[in-house]
Amino acid sequence: MTYVRRDPSWETKRKDARRHELILQVLVNGGPITKEQIEQTTQYEAMYRLSAVMWWLKRHGAVIRVHKEGRKVVAYELMNVAEMTKMLDARGLVAIPIKGKAKTKAVAKSKPVVSMDELKAEATEITAPVVQPEVSEVTEITE
Repeated sequence: MTYVRRDPSWETKRKDARRHELILQVLVNGGPITKEQIEQTTQYEAMYRLSAVMWWLKRHGAVIRVHKEGRKVVAYELMNVAEMTKMLDARGLVAIPIKGKAKTKAVAKSKPVVSMDELKAEATEITAPVVQPEVSEVTEITE
């Protein structure tokens, strides 16, 4: 178990939610949540700071999975929802319902292969390519 330093701001009774708490209120719903959904739900205008907020949450005990397409971040998913819900309850905050639909692609999962016979693959012969030796003409000029 790793030690997680708790910020005293979690224990204070401010009426308004801080920016990291606002994002956490959306992530507590569970499942992958796109950046567009976060923006629509929270009306958070500093989306360029979203990675800094995620880093702050990770430092304070949140386990966040980042869903990517190539190098671009598509969605975030909170893995330890129960723990973070307790932290929000201590502050008197609740989850915010998500607005907007997810536009993520559904990926069909294939069943794992137990043996090579299940693949029903056919053996093929591999032939090495024929390499022609390079012919170069040399002409000598003598004067």
